[in-house]
Amino acid sequence: MSQLKLSGHRGILNELGSKSEPLTHPRDVATFPGTVGSSTPRVTRKVTLDLSVLGQNRDFRMTVPRDWQLTDLYLAEGDVCQVILPETLSEAQALQITVRIGAHVDWLQPHSANVINGQFERMPIVSEVFDVKPGVNEIRSQYGGNLIFIFSEGENFTVDVDITNVVEAPYYRYGQTSNAEWDTIKMKDAPQTLMESDKCVVVIATTDARGIASPDELMSRYDEIVEMLNYAAGFDESEVPPRGKQWLVNDTQITAGSAHAGFPAMFWRVYYNMADNRTPYDWVSWHELGHNYQQGPYWSGAYGGESTVNLFSLYIQEKLFNSDRLEEQNSYATAADKVDNGMTFDEGDVWDQLVFLMEIKHAFPEGWEMFRQLNRTTRALSDDEAKYLTEDHQRQIDHVYKNLSKSVGYDLVLTYDRWGLSLSQEAKDEIEQLGLEKAPGDLSHRPTKKPSQVTDMSDAQMYTPCVIIHKKI
Repeated sequence: MSQLKLSGHRGILNELGSKSEPLTHPRDVATFPGTVGSSTPRVTRKVTLDLSVLGQNRDFRMTVPRDWQLTDLYLAEGDVCQVILPETLSEAQALQITVRIGAHVDWLQPHSANVINGQFERMPIVSEVFDVKPGVNEIRSQYGGNLIFIFSEGENFTVDVDITNVVEAPYYRYGQTSNAEWDTIKMKDAPQTLMESDKCVVVIATTDARGIASPDELMSRYDEIVEMLNYAAGFDESEVPPRGKQWLVNDTQITAGSAHAGFPAMFWRVYYNMADNRTPYDWVSWHELGHNYQQGPYWSGAYGGESTVNLFSLYIQEKLFNSDRLEEQNSYATAADKVDNGMTFDEGDVWDQLVFLMEIKHAFPEGWEMFRQLNRTTRALSDDEAKYLTEDHQRQIDHVYKNLSKSVGYDLVLTYDRWGLSLSQEAKDEIEQLGLEKAPGDLSHRPTKKPSQVTDMSDAQMYTPCVIIHKKI
């Protein structure tokens, strides 16, 4: 029997065993997520669960945060805690509440990309979820973890619950916990630490948390990049972003990549220590969280999922550091030369396809606003319009062409022709009927030609990266 199957069978036996007896098969969690000392004080706490607002008030057409409520409590591996809901709570209300032990959601499999030669750096599963009912609920975790409540749609209410036999975990709240208080808090004996701001929750190993001298600086940076993502996605005072917080979780091994998007977004500790001030200012954070904001089936997938996500990355890089990765790696000139030699959009790599959109961004004074407007317009579609869009790749290509053309006030048909990106006749007719002047086909953002090489103004517009095409008044 394989070690994985054996581990699974042991897990089932643990679940079936009496909670009044020790685990039949204690789990190997010393490496990860970590252990709690037997002498660490266990506490009883009352927690208010807030289900007064649930879900989203609309379809944002992106990966929205879920209704997770953290606590500063940790259930030690093998311990039995009680989650006591009022008897007056209805069965339906109780069904809306799930207890999660541990934020590390990745389930490692032998075929997982990061499981090389069958090598697991932690147990394949290290977190669990439990349903609850009114009254006393006894919960034992085989692995231990932070105690988190998950809420599902239904009635809106708040309720106080009592929780027994748990330990206090390090917890930092940006804007409330002082650095002096943090120096004491981070020494608490739970192996995983939660750090929370207005916009996100970060889960890190306590051993890493103890090295954080200025938690306010770290969390302000995570807040900052989430705010930038919201803005790049077109959210502002007139249209607020989805409710809820992004969760970012450090793990000792994840299923795929050095990090991956989703809720929560997972970061492989061997590559990215989320307790490091550099991580929120690193491309990986912008890229993975950017995936959560993509409007994949509506348009961004048609233009390359791994390309369009980096519109968010480039926006944040520009705002933080006034730099552009495409310029740093000479992607603008490289892609332009490829197109000159007959490469089409579909034949381009992820950087070439990103250049196509960024050439348009650089050529017009609207800049980033054109993509913000595209996101807003897509969110404003009716359900039927959105479904219609998802049903056909060509409609998605047309959707961007029409919206960008309207935003910049120029027909971009020649640019699409240059890149071999086909448009439907219906889409071209719709924009032509607006009477928009056609923008030059070549909007290349690359070194300027020498004056002797420029034959006319349209040639200068095509080749000068600093020339911006303005609408005629």
